[in-house]
Amino acid sequence: MPEALHIELRLFIGASIRGPRTTRPFGETEIDQGNECHLGTQLHDLDGDGDLDIVGHAWDAYRFPRLWRNDAAKAEQPGREGGRAMTRQFVDYMVQVYHYVKLSCPLMERARDRLVASRPEIAAYLDEHIDEEQGHERWVLEDLERLGLERKRVIHSRPRRETIALVGSQLYALDWLNPVGFLGYVYALEANGATVAGIEGISERLGIPTSALFAFREHARIDQGHHIPALGQALDRLITSEDEQWEIRRNLRDTTQNLSDLVIAIALA
Repeated sequence: MPEALHIELRLFIGASIRGPRTTRPFGETEIDQGNECHLGTQLHDLDGDGDLDIVGHAWDAYRFPRLWRNDAAKAEQPGREGGRAMTRQFVDYMVQVYHYVKLSCPLMERARDRLVASRPEIAAYLDEHIDEEQGHERWVLEDLERLGLERKRVIHSRPRRETIALVGSQLYALDWLNPVGFLGYVYALEANGATVAGIEGISERLGIPTSALFAFREHARIDQGHHIPALGQALDRLITSEDEQWEIRRNLRDTTQNLSDLVIAIALA
C-alpha cells in the first residue's frame, strides 16, 4: 500500500467536561491499521449489547464492508443477549438479497440483448450464466419461509433505497454507458459471496439453522467451485480493450460501494 494512503483507525475516548475546563484529555486508542475508512466510518450499536461498534468500508479493499465489534459490554454483562438484534438485521439483509437476486436474470437478459450484435461472444457467455442463475430467488424465499416470514409479505415488501440504487445503477449503465461494464456487476455479486465456513459461522453465532441458509450455502458451493474461476477466465479471454477493462473495474467498484451502503444501512436501521 502506498505510504501516502496509509491511514490508522483511531478512537478518541474521554474528555468529560466540567465547567470551563476539561478534567481529562481525550485518550487515543488505535483500533486497526491499513483499512482506510475515510468515506463514512460510523459508530453504532450493531449487535444491541449496549456498546458502540464501528462499521465502514476501505477504499483500497472495497469488496467487503469492515466491521469492528466492541465486546466490552459483553465482558461487563456476560448474561446480556445481543444476538437477537443481529439476527433481525441478517433477516432484513436476506430480504434485500431476494429483491436484487430476483432481478439478476432480467438484468443479464437486458445486457445480452444490448451486446448480441456488437459482442456476440459476451452475449453467449451471459446466456449460459442466465441458465445457471434461474430460480435462485426462490431459494432465498424458501429460506425466509423457514425463518417464519410469509412468502407474499416478502414478495410485496418494498426494497430499501440502497437495494433500488444497486439495481437501478445497472439499468442506467446498460442503457446509457458501455454495456460491457455490466460484467463488473456480475463479478461483484459472485466474488462477494460468503464461504461455506463463513455461513456455518453465521449459523452458529446467530442461531439460524443451516437449513434456513440453503441459498447462501449452495451459492457458496457453486461460486467458489465454478462460477468465479469461469468468470475470471471469460474476462481474460473476452476483454482486451483498456476502455472495456476500465468500465468493468468502475462498475465493480460502484457495485461494491452500493453493496457496502446496503449493509451499513441495515446495520444502522
